[in-house]
Parts: sequence; C-alpha cells; structure tokens
Amino acid sequence: MKARAITPQEIEAIRAYLAGSKDHYAVRDMAMFEIGINCGLRISEVLALNVSQVFQHGSPAARVQKPTVRRLSPLADGPSSFVF
Repeated sequence: MKARAITPQEIEAIRAYLAGSKDHYAVRDMAMFEIGINCGLRISEVLALNVSQVFQHGSPAARVQKPTVRRLSPLADGPSSFVF
C-alpha cells in the first residue's frame, strides 16, 4: 500500500476525536498528534521523542533531529497550549 499525505479534513477529524476523548491518555495523545503534525514527523519519530526534546528553556518547542535535518520548532498557541 502506498503512503499518502493526510488531508486537512482528516487532521480536523482526528483533532475533534482526541478533544472529545475522556480517557486518561487524551492529553498525551493530543500532544503527540500536534507535535507530529506541526513538525512533520513520522509516527516512529514522535514515539522516540523524550520530554527533554519538547521543552526548551521552559517553553514548549520540539527539538527534532532527522538524519538530514535538525531543527527547533516552537509549538504555537492552540491545541498544544492546552496540553502544556
């Protein structure tokens, strides 16, 4: 099966699902989803993140290092601000 890009409608549907979730992992799941979407990460890269890679100088920012890319991505206000 060939991979394809996720559509904006699918992103919003996932956000709505996660926002409506009542289980105790909902906050974690929303944070992981937002970091992955905002930083362009694969699921394996999201799962490999540590807390120290998400907080930079007390502010939420994801420090991502791929084999060919290294970047620091600030996490904007919005769903991520409810997490942090």
